[in-house]
Amino acid sequence: MALFCDIWKMKKLIPLLLVLAILAGIGMANLGERRVYPLRPGLKYRFTPSRDPNHWWDDVNDIKTIHGELIVDDINCPGKFKAKDVNVTGDLTLPGLTASRLMYTDADSNVASVSDLTAWIAGTTNQITVTDDTDGTVTLSLPQDIHTGASPQFAQLRIDDISTYIDKDGSDNMTFTDAVVGTKTLKQLGSPTYTYIKAATQSEGDLHLSDGTNWGVSKAMISIIRVVTSSTDWDLYILQNDNGFAANDANIPRFKIMADGDGDANIRVTYPYEDEDASDEVHLYYIDNSGTNTADIYVIGYELV
Repeated sequence: MALFCDIWKMKKLIPLLLVLAILAGIGMANLGERRVYPLRPGLKYRFTPSRDPNHWWDDVNDIKTIHGELIVDDINCPGKFKAKDVNVTGDLTLPGLTASRLMYTDADSNVASVSDLTAWIAGTTNQITVTDDTDGTVTLSLPQDIHTGASPQFAQLRIDDISTYIDKDGSDNMTFTDAVVGTKTLKQLGSPTYTYIKAATQSEGDLHLSDGTNWGVSKAMISIIRVVTSSTDWDLYILQNDNGFAANDANIPRFKIMADGDGDANIRVTYPYEDEDASDEVHLYYIDNSGTNTADIYVIGYELV
């Protein structure tokens, strides 16, 4: 009877001992022991700070909590892998990326390495060139050197708009062009430009002399007017506009440069002349007092600006 009672007590004691042994093992496992817990598909895992800093693993309310070292190796996650408020104080290594390269996210928010940075930095034609250095970096350059010791070359140097610029002509002369004086070489800017008109067989009356090839200016300093005629008595006037001898100019009246001329003559003047209607003409009035003789008239001068 006593033996039966002891056996019956041991049956009740054995489960209790087993429970104590299991608890003791778990307690020892928590004291710094590292374990590998496989992540099973279909479950949700949350890695948060542990309630107990002496333990690296807690399992409370079906939430897996890990602290210490977490190694994620060769995991294929067909769903979403989200990380929030992750603080990495050591090294974060992502073996799928290329070392020393920038990272980006693609259209599906996947992290990847930038293989060619020129796909992200665009140059501008004839202004900035972007060259891939094949090591994760790029080089920016201009079409030509522009440092203080360089000799950059330009087709034209435009100032403000397309009508004002510095250029070079076919004879390698530097030219300056604007809407007022047209195109002039550097030499022409520094010295007078010779210009002339040759008008043959001019009858008496109002004359509108022009020569698009050799004159072509509306402002000039007239130096010589040569008259070749058979007339023995002729007069010559300079008119500032093309209204004719009868309609005298109110601001600059007609100017008589020859009276009672007899035959050929060279008339020397220093007369700044401007054609008021900008038609690049020289307006004269020639009259033959001895008859109806015509005259060949030459006007020689240099352009004014």
